[in-house]
Amino acid sequence: MSVIDHDWARTEGDHYSGQNLDESRRDRAVFCGVGRTVLAPTWTSSAPELITVSETAAVAVGTATVTAATGALSVMRTVQVVSDYRGQYSGVAVITRCVRLSGGGPASSCVVGARFAINALTIDQQPGSSVSGTLNVFNEPTVGSMAGSIDGNDHITTMTGTLRSNGEAANVLLIERWDTVQADGGRQLIGSFGVDLHFQNGFGPQHQDIDFSLTGVTRQQ
Repeated sequence: MSVIDHDWARTEGDHYSGQNLDESRRDRAVFCGVGRTVLAPTWTSSAPELITVSETAAVAVGTATVTAATGALSVMRTVQVVSDYRGQYSGVAVITRCVRLSGGGPASSCVVGARFAINALTIDQQPGSSVSGTLNVFNEPTVGSMAGSIDGNDHITTMTGTLRSNGEAANVLLIERWDTVQADGGRQLIGSFGVDLHFQNGFGPQHQDIDFSLTGVTRQQ
């Protein structure tokens, strides 16, 4: 799990200083009153089942308010705990909606229920609530970078990116919609994503708008 913290909010008093909540700096937070007297604050968590303050540890996914107080002075910080999504996943993407926007010939690939390979979905960067990595899909490997964010419900959303292939189909896939979350203790990724897809076949250029659901997308050990 990862911890995302936000700006301190002063609730009372005009003279204080406080450091961000992390293991290296938490115990150095102080309150300074008249004469710059240093006082040791008392730390509390609004949801100790999510965040403990004795060791500044993330316990479970969710949001809590951490308060440091001494006498009439207090400061608060909202802390969000999110899942660690980093890793490589693979599985299947199943079409749940497909609209052919242009192109000639039969739309054999634009069929609800059609299955396509997710060769590798890799999330290698997760600073705070941001995530980024690469996606490799289809039999003609279509690869590119993507980036998104984790929302307050611990879902990856707002993922965008452009994937391309170097084969005959010359796929260009734009990620436009994304909503996924971990399941089975972080071993699986479930949810959906939507794309704008351009490619070539024997009937010329094709353009489709497609929604996929993830099936059996498993994190590699």
